[in-house]
Amino acid sequence: MASTDPDWTTCIGPGWKPLVDPLIAQCKEEGTPILQVKEKFGGLRFYTGGGSAKLVTMIATAEALSVRTCEECGKPGRTVAPHGWVRTLCYEHSQTPAPVKRIDIDEPGPTVTLPFATMTEILLALDRARAFLNTRKVMPVSEIAAWDDLRARLAAHRITPK
Repeated sequence: MASTDPDWTTCIGPGWKPLVDPLIAQCKEEGTPILQVKEKFGGLRFYTGGGSAKLVTMIATAEALSVRTCEECGKPGRTVAPHGWVRTLCYEHSQTPAPVKRIDIDEPGPTVTLPFATMTEILLALDRARAFLNTRKVMPVSEIAAWDDLRARLAAHRITPK
C-alpha cells in the first residue's frame, strides 16, 4: 500500500535512515505517494508514484550514496557479498559472522556447523563442488569415498522448511 508514513525506514538498515528521511519529507511536502523502499543488490531503491524533478534528483542522489554507505551504521562502505547476500557494508560489519544452522550428522557423533542454507542448497553445492573437482582429476579416490559418505549422511538428515 502506498504511503508517506515514516515507517518506510524500517524496510532498510539504520545506516541508510539519513538518506531516506529527506526523501520521505519531500514526498510528504509534495503529496507524492511512496510505493516501495528497499535494498536491492547492495543499493537503496526508493519508488514513488510520480514527483517533481527535485524529488527525482534527491532519489537518484540517495541511491548513488547508498552504495558507498554502510547500511548498518552509516559509515563509508562498499558493496560486498559476505554471506551470499549483496549488501553495502563498512569493514566492521562485513566481518560479522554468518548465521549458522547446526546439523547433527551422526548419532551420537559430532555436530557440523554450516552457513545458513536449506539442506537442498547444501547438497546441491556439495554435488557441484564434487563434480568440479572430479572433472579436474584432483580428488584422490579415498577422498571421493569420504565425500560420498558425507553427502549420504547429510541427505539422511534432510531438513524440510516449516
